Amino acid sequence: MSFPWDASRRAFADAADWFVRTTEQDARTGTMGR
Repeated sequence: MSFPWDASRRAFADAADWFVRTTEQDARTGTMGR
């Protein structure tokens, strides 16, 4: 039986990466990232 742990980890990593990019953009531009 295979559980979608890899898919969950990948989705979480993508969300974390998006959050980091967004917050970094906010820090640079002072506006909300898309």
